Amino acid sequence: MPRALNSKATALTGDNAEPLHFSGIESKAVVAQFYRGRLSTDAGALLLRELGEAPGLLTALDLAIPVSRWLPIVVHDRRAMLARRITAIALGYEDLNDHQTPRRDPALQLAAGKVPDPQMPMASPPTPCRPENRVDRKLPIRITDVLVGQFIAAHRGPPESPILDLDATDDRIHGRQGRRLFRGYYDHHCSLPLDVFRGDELLTAHLRPSDIDAPTSPQLSRLAQPARNQR
Repeated sequence: MPRALNSKATALTGDNAEPLHFSGIESKAVVAQFYRGRLSTDAGALLLRELGEAPGLLTALDLAIPVSRWLPIVVHDRRAMLARRITAIALGYEDLNDHQTPRRDPALQLAAGKVPDPQMPMASPPTPCRPENRVDRKLPIRITDVLVGQFIAAHRGPPESPILDLDATDDRIHGRQGRRLFRGYYDHHCSLPLDVFRGDELLTAHLRPSDIDAPTSPQLSRLAQPARNQR
């Protein structure tokens, strides 16, 4: 047999792969291993779960969304669908049409706050789509308040004179989405979200069509209001 090109390379086996421990769920330990258990191609969901759970971000976002379902017959709770939706977007599953297979993924089930169960997949794509179709103009304002509040809570006190970086960044559009406009500077159809940073910390982002460039006064006022309430 020919000799391997790199004879020093070692295989990733149970003898040399250290398990990764994450926060538990329902008194059960969550451990990622490379040689046993259910398999996932999106183990990064476990890291995103830690980021979302630690500051209470997902719970705060869930409370900001009005209840529009009849709770006695609810099977898939809204917080789980929200956690799953945010995590899936971060993993590259932006379109709910792509969720048919990932809704059975054990890592994504954990990120949604569910004990992985191959016999109990998460909601099918139409279920999380319905609340998104009922979003009104007030909800983005409430979400902005949550994100700015999370930023303030991460510091001992509100910064006296924070310097904010407002950056309009193109988000390319595929398909025939609403308010689809061509932006000559980027040479494609896109939205132009407004991202607001303080240093390397993201405060919030506003989805906007690409015929808007500079931020508006109401957007700036909404950023300042939560900080004033903390003083």
